[in-house]
Amino acid sequence: LSWTEAINHASVQQILALSFEENEIPPIELVFLAASQALTATRVILLIKEGIQLHLNQIFLGSEDSSSNHLLEMHLGEKSKVNHYIVASGAKKASFMGNISIDQLENSDYSLTNIQKGWWLGRLETKVSQTNGQAKTNLRGLQITSEKEQMATHSKVRFNGPEGSLKQLQKAVAFDRSHSIFNGA
Repeated sequence: LSWTEAINHASVQQILALSFEENEIPPIELVFLAASQALTATRVILLIKEGIQLHLNQIFLGSEDSSSNHLLEMHLGEKSKVNHYIVASGAKKASFMGNISIDQLENSDYSLTNIQKGWWLGRLETKVSQTNGQAKTNLRGLQITSEKEQMATHSKVRFNGPEGSLKQLQKAVAFDRSHSIFNGA
């Protein structure tokens, strides 16, 4: 459990849990608004059954002096496919801590595309576990920073079986005295 996940477990008051069992699912969009001068903690648990295809859009909006902490836990069944998109846009002196925990079974396909900008302090941690191998993971990210902002992306992928694959591309645009950090393992 990372320190950002520990903050989420201690702060979250409600959990959204969804199980997808039928294949004709329209795209799902979840929008999270962080309240000014407060910590907004959110947690989502998704169970994607065998053979299901899902398009998930998550949008995080931070207002001035807000703090957002989000945890997404997703279990992908065999032969399932998830296209996951995150847009995280903050305002002056807003902070964002995002955690994504993915568990993939055989022949599942998980793709994440994320864009972060405008956070005084932003951190996105993605942890993927290919449970028995033979899974595909594709992680793409873009950070845009300016002034004295600092944004970090950390990813960990565990291959717990044969024939798993990972494609990862992280790009950053840093202006002024800002910092962009990437750590992939």
